[in-house]
Amino acid sequence: MARIIVGLLGIASLISITGCDPKKKQTAEQIEQQVVAQESKVENLREAMRFIDDLADFNRAEASKEVGYQLNTWMATDRNEVHSTKIPELIRSLPQDIRGYAPLARVDSREFTQADIGHLMQSRLFAAVTKWIATSQTSDAIWKEWLQKPEVAGGKPLSEVGISNLQLAYKFFDWSIRNVQLEGDSKDVEVLPKDARLPLSDTALGYRQLPWQTLMYGRGDFIERGRVFTELARQKNIDTVWLALGKMDSVAPLSIWLLGVPIDDEIFLFDSKLGIPIPGPNQVGIATLRQALEDESILRRLSISGRFKYPLEAKGAQSVIALIDADPSMISGRMKRLQESLTSDLRAELYVDVDALAEKIKKQPKIQGVQCWALPVIARMYADDLEQRLKETNEFTARYMQKHLLYIGETPIITAKYHHLLGKWENSLDEQGAMGLYMASRVPEEDLAKLAYDTDMQQAFDAQRLPNEPLEKFNFRLSQVITIYREAKVDSTYLIGLLHFDQNNLESSRNWLLKRAQGLKGFERWQPSIWYNAARAFESEGKLTEAIDLLRQVPSPQEAGNRLRIRLLQRASGTGETAADGEDVAK
Repeated sequence: MARIIVGLLGIASLISITGCDPKKKQTAEQIEQQVVAQESKVENLREAMRFIDDLADFNRAEASKEVGYQLNTWMATDRNEVHSTKIPELIRSLPQDIRGYAPLARVDSREFTQADIGHLMQSRLFAAVTKWIATSQTSDAIWKEWLQKPEVAGGKPLSEVGISNLQLAYKFFDWSIRNVQLEGDSKDVEVLPKDARLPLSDTALGYRQLPWQTLMYGRGDFIERGRVFTELARQKNIDTVWLALGKMDSVAPLSIWLLGVPIDDEIFLFDSKLGIPIPGPNQVGIATLRQALEDESILRRLSISGRFKYPLEAKGAQSVIALIDADPSMISGRMKRLQESLTSDLRAELYVDVDALAEKIKKQPKIQGVQCWALPVIARMYADDLEQRLKETNEFTARYMQKHLLYIGETPIITAKYHHLLGKWENSLDEQGAMGLYMASRVPEEDLAKLAYDTDMQQAFDAQRLPNEPLEKFNFRLSQVITIYREAKVDSTYLIGLLHFDQNNLESSRNWLLKRAQGLKGFERWQPSIWYNAARAFESEGKLTEAIDLLRQVPSPQEAGNRLRIRLLQRASGTGETAADGEDVAK
């Protein structure tokens, strides 16, 4: 049946090309040959997508090569105008040393590179995640009621599409905050960092992880965390921009502020450092950029007396620049053509017309200008450089591998995490679901202890000594296997708690987070997120006292945002604020 449908689609496209001109009449054999060629092109795309969608079952490097082969085979036989693609005008807004990055000049190339394949894999992964997040319930006690019928004080009523997009944007933002643990210091909230510039640095903000890596690792700084939100929103055609402060014509780096979501005639504000949308006038709803600049109380109320000083006031935010997040692959003609060719279940948002988006953003109130953001380009540069550096054996490689050990290469938790993100949660006839795979990653400690000497146990874990392998090398490799499984037990226990939350099993979620995860050695690396997610589970169950107790826990890089959330919860519940809370704000 599928072959018949593909054949019909092929014939239809051929008819549209040849029309009914008798001079172009083709023989049945010619038509059949062209239909077969059309089927072959579609099969190339489907085969490429199969490798991407089954990424958990393949080695990423091997899958990338196969996807590249299939896509370039498809492109070689596809009629298109990719070669006439022009470099977007907005690219001129990039710093000169970044504007010269070679991939930016390849917009008219018909060849898919490995970086393109990485972008495609990332987009397909985020598209899969959005499918089930979009259908999840919003149980937030603070914004749930307002989101049902959002009213924008001083502005026009939102359209039905605008309301739907705002509701989705909130879901994607909230999921990103819960699933990407913020890295940094709690006092970082008091600073607006400068935008990234060259040369590359291993300590810089925002570009040391690509969005798919942040999604897999489950941790990142506020920019990396925010870019996860951007990619989720992109897959549902919801635009986002980063708002920065500075002058359009200055060579000095801008100061990065927060995320904005343009909807209808407003830009709604979401702060990935605080972990909350910016509360609107009178702390109701989600603030827009226009409201924040016209009502000075909105930004003033983000400070917490005696604890945190928000780094911006309305009078200091009058020169706002919108930055468009676009990876170099996103602006290429080949990605535009590929996106046009993917239909139905293969669909993913791969291309961004940055010039058209810039014109749309310029019409928004309070925006002084629009630029192409340098950071995504620098992130690609860093990723290219990192790939080469990790081939070397040195202290940097050792530190990097230690930090991301569980999510690089073939480890017991990678397949489980992919199944979780893809929405494959329960066992099927064909494969184990994420829950079963997470549970299988929780190897009993007594089994891990036996691995050091029990040859049967070593064979069961595929960790037996290899022929002619030196004993010292074997012992080192065995210690690594034991470490991986111990680390995997901690992470899988924590992730089971997050999976239960995604399934709306709130009591099970907080039990796994508070009782099981906190009982394991090494859980401390997830402590802030354990407190936060358990608090959100209590909050969704209407147990605000318990939620507030957990939101007060420190240390947490998100402490300022958590204390603001306490204030908003108290307001929503009608309990008010007390001086003992230490969350007083200048009125």
